[in-house]
Amino acid sequence: MTVHRNVPLLAGAQALYWCGQVIAIIVAALVGQTLAPHRLLATLPLACITLGNIAVTRTLSRIMHERGRRAGFALGSLAGLIGGALNVAAIAWGSFPSCP
Repeated sequence: MTVHRNVPLLAGAQALYWCGQVIAIIVAALVGQTLAPHRLLATLPLACITLGNIAVTRTLSRIMHERGRRAGFALGSLAGLIGGALNVAAIAWGSFPSCP
């Protein structure tokens, strides 16, 4: 049985991805708790992230089907970059409605 050389690279990338996701969930909840007007709203940003992912999955899938995976991943990465920049600005301004 031959192991492809891409398998360790992909496994490492997947491990880094999930580590980043766990950190993002923890940080988002902590920032939400710090900035939210009420404690019950602390995880609202996480819910919005999940709903946003659900809302765009079908569209990005269609774009990947029509224009290729590179275009879909580039568009998704650009959206993530813009969202991340908005989160940083919202945290810096102490604005709960637009963070994380």
